[in-house]
Amino acid sequence: MKTATIMMMAAFLAAVALGFAPTAYAGAPKVPPSIGDIEGVYVVSGKFYGYDFDSPNMFRGKYKKDVIIITQVDTDEVELEWYDSEGGFYGSWRGLYQNGVLLIGKGDDGSEPAEEVDMMIIEFSGSPGKVKMSGKNLYYDLNDEYVYGETFKGKQVM
Repeated sequence: MKTATIMMMAAFLAAVALGFAPTAYAGAPKVPPSIGDIEGVYVVSGKFYGYDFDSPNMFRGKYKKDVIIITQVDTDEVELEWYDSEGGFYGSWRGLYQNGVLLIGKGDDGSEPAEEVDMMIIEFSGSPGKVKMSGKNLYYDLNDEYVYGETFKGKQVM
């Protein structure tokens, strides 16, 4: 009987260590910010990489203090505007927000494979006024023979 108790305790500790613990032991799941909570201004930093097939040149870099403005435009839709650290307009996108995740996708219509695609996924966490974001972006254009990717994170400042 003692061996069975030790085995059960070892299995429970292994489950806790691997993150499979029941909610009572792991804590209650965090509620993601609402669509209204993610509205605002964010300061972001990130890393980017790309490849120009014409040159052929690979490039990499980092940025700090870019600004993202998120505005709610519908019950589950937001508009995202991106500005570089010097105030230059980078672009705007619309995406769907649910359960702490913003999904954005743009592509050309009709061609297979698509000749131009821009995809972004951003995860949000935190409480109102203290929301954080973490995202990834991938863009490619087969006509211009160009691919670009980035990872970024930011904090809500307004």
